[in-house]
Amino acid sequence: NTKRNRIAGDVLVERLDELESQRNLTQREVAEAIGMPEQTYSNKKTALAAQFTLKDMNALADFFNVFH
Repeated sequence: NTKRNRIAGDVLVERLDELESQRNLTQREVAEAIGMPEQTYSNKKTALAAQFTLKDMNALADFFNVFH
């Protein structure tokens, strides 16, 4: 289960990186748009902090206008 969560997290981070790149956005811009400090966003992406919550993922989906 832990391995599955880590793989799912890796897929999420890869997708976030793709979306940021495609839209020429910085982590700071994304973090500000979803109401999260940049350092927290960065830490969550690099697994230095808690994983993204459902609330975080919904905010990201809304911001990037992707299905959730």
